[in-house]
Amino acid sequence: MKRLSVLAFLLACVTTFLVGQDNTILKGVAAFQDQDYEKAVSLLEEGLTNPNAVKAKNAAKGYVHLMQTYLRLGQSPAKKANYPMAFLKAHDSYVKAKQYDTKGKYKEALAATHDFLYQAIYNEGATAYNSKDYRKTKLHFERAMQLDGNDYNPVVLLGFTHFLVNDTAGAIKFLDKGINLYLDKSPEKKDPVVSSAFTQKALLLMQKGDHKAALETAAMGLKEFPQNKDLSRLELSIYAKKPEMFADGKSKFEEALKKSPRDTEVKLAFADLLARNNDKDRAMTLYKEIYQQSSKNYVANVNLGVHHINAAAELSKEMTASDTEETRAIELEKLVITQLQKAYPYMKEAHAQKPDYLEWVNQLVNIATYVPAFSGDLEKWTTKQKALLK
Repeated sequence: MKRLSVLAFLLACVTTFLVGQDNTILKGVAAFQDQDYEKAVSLLEEGLTNPNAVKAKNAAKGYVHLMQTYLRLGQSPAKKANYPMAFLKAHDSYVKAKQYDTKGKYKEALAATHDFLYQAIYNEGATAYNSKDYRKTKLHFERAMQLDGNDYNPVVLLGFTHFLVNDTAGAIKFLDKGINLYLDKSPEKKDPVVSSAFTQKALLLMQKGDHKAALETAAMGLKEFPQNKDLSRLELSIYAKKPEMFADGKSKFEEALKKSPRDTEVKLAFADLLARNNDKDRAMTLYKEIYQQSSKNYVANVNLGVHHINAAAELSKEMTASDTEETRAIELEKLVITQLQKAYPYMKEAHAQKPDYLEWVNQLVNIATYVPAFSGDLEKWTTKQKALLK
């Protein structure tokens, strides 16, 4: 028998292997057509181990059918558990199919599959997001972005995903990108998810200390969503936190109260801002309005009570001063009692809401000690005071 040279033997083996790969791909296509998708995946993956080693037309055919196979497996409730990344693998095959389809035989089929593949990947990302599987969420939304770079939905949700895994920089990056994509579209129907994106981005910028950028984001969001209360309150809270912005902040709060004169949260924030900027009279007016709207409001009761206690303390200083005349001292003592009488119901309500907070009990003891009208309550408050001191 004639022996083959070593080179001839190797060439013969390569030829056999090439034919074998082509045949395996064709067998995989046949398995797909028989709806035996798991067998099809196995054969097609094997046949495409080295796609450059098979005929280009068979590589394109193989990847198109591998794409379709993974799509079928991803849609099958019975099979999906074994192929959790089926849609991503379908996308890998989609990209490869476009690469090897040099003659455009599958161009229409791939174009027809594009939107379905995008929706499948996007939906899988949304499902993972709702299940708090943020690694899977990111993988799918990133692929969705590759398939459609103009859709803001996966980008915004990717921003929220980065926020949920404490990646502030990533969250700001994707929220910003998603917002800009949304604004480019200028949709007639406003998407509330995007208003949340504006809010979240502004909050993250605030946390970073970039109040200017946070304000710009909130203002941009309010321009797009003028009725959004979260954005409006966020804008006000930014002003409230920056003393150097008091002038602008004050006008913004006044404007907000004109629109919603009974908005307690806005009034509370505005009153706090005014008090910290030495406009105590206006602050007290707002606390009184809040109290009139809701006599149980804890912050209003505390601030009104403390206001009258502080007023009594100032009068008491003058009353006990060495140069104060006796007639004036008698007059001042009456005024002290009047201020403490005004403070008493507010302090009682503050105590009722926080019964274990010692400071309010101390104030109630002081008032009951000094004001004859409340002396009957002194034993109750001192007993409470002793109990808390223990």
